Amino acid sequence: MIYDRLSSICKAAIHTGTIKDEGGVVEIALTGFLPKVSGFQNYNINSFEAKNVKKTFVVGKPNSIALELAA
Repeated sequence: MIYDRLSSICKAAIHTGTIKDEGGVVEIALTGFLPKVSGFQNYNINSFEAKNVKKTFVVGKPNSIALELAA
């Protein structure tokens, strides 16, 4: 899942299932421009669609993002 740079990192991590409400350690990677970021509900958090997003990021468990981006 990809998020607009203005999104909350903690909420994005919960939204992806990477952490629970209690918190935890996450890894972030900046991913750049996207013409569209889709929105949906997951783990009781709504993400919203955005268009022409200049800076985006992905969130995951520590040491997992490089593997996801390479796939």
